[in-house]
Amino acid sequence: MDFAVGATKALIRALVRELFEEMAREGKQQQQQQQKQQQQQQQQQRRLQPAARKLGDARGRPPAAAAAAAATAAAAAAAALLPSAESALLIVHLEVSRSGTSLFPQK
Repeated sequence: MDFAVGATKALIRALVRELFEEMAREGKQQQQQQQKQQQQQQQQQRRLQPAARKLGDARGRPPAAAAAAAATAAAAAAAALLPSAESALLIVHLEVSRSGTSLFPQK
């Protein structure tokens, strides 16, 4: 009986370790994608700021007001890309029976 319990614990540890390693890899990939998106947004902002200043001048607004409007729009766009904090990080379905143990990740 002790052998079965020890083997089950070892199996569960190995499965959980594998799941966490996979999640860590996915998390790093998502982080890299977010960094790329942020860099692209910053580049777009840099390109649009001179154009926004010119538009602001043509409309009779001071350049500072045009730049502030562009910065506000860029901040709103950046806020829309943030992930939701309401979602769970990891949900696992664990089945234990006489024949063995099963561990399934759920998203």
